[in-house]
Amino acid sequence: MKILIFVIGLSVLINFNLNAQQLPNGNFENWSQQTFNEPDTFLSSNIMWGVNNITKVTDSYHASFAAKLETVLSNNDTIPGMLLIGTPGNQTINGGLPYTGTPDSISGYVKYDIQPNDTAFFIVAFKKNGTFIGQPVVTTFIGTQLSYVRFVIPTGLLSSNPPDSMVAIITCSSMDPPQFAGSTLTIDSISLTNTSEPFPNGDFENWTTISTGEDPSNWGTYANQFPYYNLPVLVTKTVDANSGNFAVKLISDTGTVPPPFGTGVPGDTLLGTLQLNLINGFSSTKYPFAYKPDSLVGYTKGTVAPDTNNFNFIMVQLSNNGTTIGQAFYFTQNSSNTYSRFATNFSYTSGLIPDSMQFIIFAGNPGDPIPGNVFYVDDLSFIYNPLSINDISEKTTFKIYPNPVKDNLNIFTYSNEETFINIYNTVGDLILETQINMDITTVTVSDLSAGMFFYQILNKNGYILDAGKFIKE
Repeated sequence: MKILIFVIGLSVLINFNLNAQQLPNGNFENWSQQTFNEPDTFLSSNIMWGVNNITKVTDSYHASFAAKLETVLSNNDTIPGMLLIGTPGNQTINGGLPYTGTPDSISGYVKYDIQPNDTAFFIVAFKKNGTFIGQPVVTTFIGTQLSYVRFVIPTGLLSSNPPDSMVAIITCSSMDPPQFAGSTLTIDSISLTNTSEPFPNGDFENWTTISTGEDPSNWGTYANQFPYYNLPVLVTKTVDANSGNFAVKLISDTGTVPPPFGTGVPGDTLLGTLQLNLINGFSSTKYPFAYKPDSLVGYTKGTVAPDTNNFNFIMVQLSNNGTTIGQAFYFTQNSSNTYSRFATNFSYTSGLIPDSMQFIIFAGNPGDPIPGNVFYVDDLSFIYNPLSINDISEKTTFKIYPNPVKDNLNIFTYSNEETFINIYNTVGDLILETQINMDITTVTVSDLSAGMFFYQILNKNGYILDAGKFIKE
C-alpha cells in the first residue's frame, strides 16, 4: 500500500512539473532578425517603435511606389504611422536636411481612411542657423478619401531670406493621444513649386532595407531605434554559452541619444535590457502565465563595473488582473568569467493564480546605470514543487553535460549535500535513479532510446534542487 501511494504521489509530482509552464526560449537557442523597408531621407515609426507600420506600396499616384502609413495596436499600445525628416526632440524636430531653395508652395497626392476623432498631419518647416523661418507649412486630413487627391500649401518663404535646412512630419494620426488604430494615409509625389531644389525623395521611389538587429525569439529589446543613431548594440547573441549553441549577452555603454529617447547630452548611459514578449521598445508588456513557480534558476557570468550601487539584475513579477501577487529578483555585484548557477525563490502575497508575467534582464542598475557592465545569461527556467517552496542555496551548482548526449551523461556539483538524480521519459515514467557524488558523477545512458528526457535533482528530503531536460542522440 505504501508503495502504491508513493508511485501515485510521484506520478502527480512529475506530471505537475512536466506540464507546468516554462519560460519560452529560456535557453536562448532561437533568434530572429527584424528588417524594415525605409524610405530614404526619412526616419520612420518602423525604426522608432520597432513595428512595421510604414510600408512601400505599389498603389502609387505616379511611378512605381508610394508610402503607406498606418496606426496599429502593438502590445496594447497605439503606435501611429509617422515619417520624419529630422529627429524628434522635446516638442520640436531637431536637425533636418540641408535645403536652400525658396519654393512658394508644397504639393502632393494623398488618399486616406482616418478613424473618427483622429486627424492626419502633413507639416514642413524651414530653418536658418537653427531657427525656424516663418510659420510651419501645415495641412490636416480627416474622414475618408479612397482615391488620390492633390493638396497644395503656400510656404510663405521669401527669396531674400533662404533657409539652410528643412524638417518634416507626416502622420496618419493625431500628434498627441488619443490616436486610433486603423487610421491610414498613403502619400506620393510631394513636390515644391518655383524652385530648382526638389523635395528629397518626395516621389518615394528610393527605399533601403534596415535591420533592427537580432533578438532572441519571444524576447525584445528597448533599442530598436539605436541602429538609426549609430549607437552601440546592447543585446547580442553569443556562442559563449553555458550549454547548447547560444546565450544572450547584454552590456551597458554610452552614447548620445536625442530626445525623446535620451537627453541629447553626450555620454548618456545606455542600459542593455531584454524583456520577455516585448514587441516594440516603448510598451510595458506582460506574458500570459498561469502558474506559481517556487523559484527561478539560471546560469550567469559577466562584469560589474565598480560602484556601490551597481549590479546586474533579473526581475520577474507575476500579476493577477493588473496587481502584482508574486515576484523574484536576482542581483549580483560579482564579476566572473565562468558561468555559475543562481537560484532565487518567488515570494507571494496572494493565493490567487497569476494571469501574466513580466520578465526583464538588465545589464546594470535600472535606477542608476553606469557604463561598463557585461551580463551573460543562459538556461533560465522555473522550478516547481507542489508541496512547498524549496530553500535553494545560491551556492549549490549543478551542471549537466554534454547535451545532447550519446553514451555518458555527466553531472557536476561542488555540493557535498546528499543528492539524487531522477530521469524520466516524456510521459513521466521514471527511467533511472542514482545518487550524485561531489564533483562529477557519470551516468550511462547509452541504452536509452533517442529522444527527449527530463531530469530532477533532489536532496535527501525529496526537495527539488534543479530540473531540466536533455536530448539523447
